[in-house]
Amino acid sequence: MNKAELLTYQKDFTGAETLATQALRIGSEKKDNSLVYNCYLILGKSLKGLNNDETALDYYLKALKKTDELKGDYQFLSLKAQMYNYIALLKLKQRDYNASIYFANQGLSLDDFKKSQPTIYCYLKNSLAYSQFKLGDNKSYSVFEETLNLGNDLKNFQIQLNSKYNLSEYYLFKKDTLKAMQYGTSVLALAHTNNVFEDELKALELLAKIDPTNGANYNQRYITLNDSLQNVERATRNKFARIEFETDEITNQKNLAEAEKDKISAQRWMILGFSLFFIVSLLLLYVSRLQRSKSRELQYLQKQQKASEEIYRLMLDQQQKIEEGKQIEKRRISKELHDGIMGKLTAIRLNLFVLGKKTDPETITRCLEHVAEIQNIEKEIRKISHDLNQNLFTDVSDFTLMVNNLVDNIKEHSEIRFKIVADEKIDWNKINSLVKMQVYRILQEALQNIEKYAQAKNVVISILEKEEKLSVTITDDGIGFEVNSAKNGIGHKNMRERAAEINGEFTISSIVGKGTKINLIIPT
Repeated sequence: MNKAELLTYQKDFTGAETLATQALRIGSEKKDNSLVYNCYLILGKSLKGLNNDETALDYYLKALKKTDELKGDYQFLSLKAQMYNYIALLKLKQRDYNASIYFANQGLSLDDFKKSQPTIYCYLKNSLAYSQFKLGDNKSYSVFEETLNLGNDLKNFQIQLNSKYNLSEYYLFKKDTLKAMQYGTSVLALAHTNNVFEDELKALELLAKIDPTNGANYNQRYITLNDSLQNVERATRNKFARIEFETDEITNQKNLAEAEKDKISAQRWMILGFSLFFIVSLLLLYVSRLQRSKSRELQYLQKQQKASEEIYRLMLDQQQKIEEGKQIEKRRISKELHDGIMGKLTAIRLNLFVLGKKTDPETITRCLEHVAEIQNIEKEIRKISHDLNQNLFTDVSDFTLMVNNLVDNIKEHSEIRFKIVADEKIDWNKINSLVKMQVYRILQEALQNIEKYAQAKNVVISILEKEEKLSVTITDDGIGFEVNSAKNGIGHKNMRERAAEINGEFTISSIVGKGTKINLIIPT
C-alpha cells in the first residue's frame, strides 16, 4: 500500500493500481477496514491519474462508505471529510460544478473544521469557492482570501498555492492582470521552491494566459519542465525496478542465510536434546535412589510401629494377668468377708445379747472382750476395703472394654448414670499405643472431676471416628462453671498436655447450670 501511494506521487498510476489492488485483497481477507479505506483512496487517485474518472469515482464512493466502519478511529470525521473533498475535486475536473459544491458542503457539514481541523476546512472551502466561481459567483474571492490567510497562519504551502492560484485565475477573469500576474508569479515561485512541479506547470500555463507577450517564454519553460519531469518519472520507474530486483536478490540471500541458520539451529537443538536427555536420566536415577531410600525408611517406621503395637499388646496382656490376679484376690476377700468376718460379727452379736438380761460386773467384763474383738474386725475390714478401692479392668485387650471398666468402678460408689456411645467400626489395633494411653488418662481425669465437682446425674461418653480423626466427647448435666474465670487446675493442665502430646485438639465448654462438655479430636 505504501509503495502504491509512493508510485502515485511519481505518476506511475498503472503500477500504483496493481499494488493497491494486491493490498486491497489482503485487507479484505484480514478485515482491516483502515487498510481497505486507504487502498480505495489510492485506487481512486490512480484511476483519476489515468483519466478513468468514472471508475475513480466508484472507488472514492467505496472509500466514503468504508469510513462508516471506522467510527472508532479518532480521525473518523477527518477521513470522511477528506473523501468528500476528493470527490468534489474529481467533479471539478469533470466540470460538474454543482456536484462539486454538493460534496464540498457535505464535508463542511460534518464538523466545525475551521476550529478543529483548519487544513481540511481550507481544502473544502477552496473546492466549494472555486466551483461557485466557475458558476459565476463573484464573491468567491473573499473565500480565497480567507483560505490564503489561514494557510499563511498555518504555514501550509499547499493551501497557499491553491488559494493564490484561485485568486490569480479569479483576477484574470476580472481582467485585473496586475493582481493576476502578482498571484501567478507568487504561485510559480512557491511551487518551484517546494518542488511541487505539477503546480509549477499550472502556474506557467496560467501566466502564459495572463501575459501573452511573454507567453512563448512561459510555454517554453512549461515544455522544458514537463519533459524534465517525464525523464525523472521514467528514471524513477527504472530505479524502482532496479530496487525491486536488488531486493529480490537480497531476499534470496536472506533465505539462504536463514536456511543455514535453521540448519545450525537444528544441530543446536539436537545437542540440547541429548544434553537434556542425559540430565533427565541422571535426575531419574537420583529420584529412583531417593525413593528406594525413603521406602527403606518407611519400612523401618512400619517395623517400629509394629514393635510399638506389640509392646502395647504385651502391656495389655500383662495388665489382664494382673487384673485376673486381682479378681481372684477379690473373690478370696469376698469369701473371707462372708465366711470369716460375718461369722465373727454374728457370734459377737449373739454374745452381746446377754447384756439385755444381765448387767452384773462379771457379765460386763466378759462382754468387753467381745467389744475388743470388734476393733480387730474393723481393722480387717479397713484393709480389705483398701484393697478393693482400686481401678480394676475386666478385659484390657479392647479399649472400649477398658472404658466400660472405668465407668463400672465409678458406678460402685456413685449414683451417676453413664451412657457410652462407641463406634464399633474403630480398629483399635491400628491406633497408636500412645494415643490410646493418653485418651484413657484424659477420660479418667475428666470422670474424676465430674464425680467430685459437677453434681451431675447423667454423663454421656462418645467415641467416634470421622474423616480420619478420632473424636472423644464427655458431656454431663451438672452445675457447670465459668470457663474463662475458672482457675486452671492441675487436672485441666494435665489433660491439655496429654492432648498436645498426641497432636490433639482439646476444648472445654461449660454453661453455669447447664453442664459441661469436653471435646478431644486426634488425627489417626
